[in-house]
Amino acid sequence: MKTNNKTFIVSKSKSCLLFTALFLAFFTGTIQNADAQETIIIPNVFTPNNDGINDEFKVNLNGNTITSYHLSIYANWGILMFYSGSPNVNWDGRTTSGSKASFGTYFYVLEFNGKNYKGTILLLE
Repeated sequence: MKTNNKTFIVSKSKSCLLFTALFLAFFTGTIQNADAQETIIIPNVFTPNNDGINDEFKVNLNGNTITSYHLSIYANWGILMFYSGSPNVNWDGRTTSGSKASFGTYFYVLEFNGKNYKGTILLLE
């Protein structure tokens, strides 16, 4: 693991996955699956203020082949804020009913090609 380049290696070890999920709460970085050599980038902050910069929460799959993709975003009480079954549909900071989400911390659960990733997202103005 290199923190200066923000690269994280994930293997099948559950403790490593937990450590990575906790680490991602503080860094935007690269997640590499050492077993399949898949690299994805999951940001931990975005600003849906329509300035054209980081307006959506988007997972960068770096051209990996997609066999399955499910992204869920939850508020702190477990309320589903967003769901996507496609990497081409990104979270724009709105709730499932279309209203603007409040600024703060949200939780994501990503299932990508049979692997699960969890972490936090900070929605800023």
